[in-house]
Amino acid sequence: MSSLREGYKGKVIAIDGKRICNSHHQGNPAIHIVSAFASKSRLCLGQVATQQKSNEIAAIPQLLSLLDVKRCIVTIDAMGCQKNIASEIVKQRADYILAVKGNQQGLEEGIRDTIRFKYPVSLDVNTDCGHARIETRKCLVYNELEMIPYPGQWKQLKTVFKIESEKIMKSTGETSRQIRYYISSVQTSAKQFNKYTRSHRAIENNLYWTLDVVIWGRPIPKKKRSRYYKF
Repeated sequence: MSSLREGYKGKVIAIDGKRICNSHHQGNPAIHIVSAFASKSRLCLGQVATQQKSNEIAAIPQLLSLLDVKRCIVTIDAMGCQKNIASEIVKQRADYILAVKGNQQGLEEGIRDTIRFKYPVSLDVNTDCGHARIETRKCLVYNELEMIPYPGQWKQLKTVFKIESEKIMKSTGETSRQIRYYISSVQTSAKQFNKYTRSHRAIENNLYWTLDVVIWGRPIPKKKRSRYYKF
């Protein structure tokens, strides 16, 4: 993996947890995998197995310690939005983009207040017409952090941003909308943040789909099951 280091320098490394489909067997709990995925090269850089989804918080620093993420941008969903994880990423001379949800209620409220009372420094609207749907993503970026509670506790926090997405299914016309909030140590344009967060989704489309369909999606003969389920 070290020999391929130059291939993902400066690119997005998506870290996410996944319950492996059909991995529970004879009373044993399902397997949860935390993976690091180089989105651009579609390369899985490392994985750590956990017993429960809640253990992802402890597994992420363990996974980061196995990798050389220098000069990369590490993206993690809301489960990994933790101060110690942000510090570990910066310690390894990388940048982070962390999704924010209710598990960081004070932080989420601070971002909402920032959006309400401050002006964005950058705005980008992107439309994608692939995969039988039309998706519009609007990104607004804010660099003023006065309304964020204790911003200094988040290592090298520079930016908060919001992404509003709207999806319209071409076949049915069904519309869905979603708003997501993020914090980041990166200071760049809304267009770039739109690209970075979109790259994070590659871990689901290009890695987890393969794990579920290719490995676990077909019946496994009883004689061979022990080989598959021993990690």
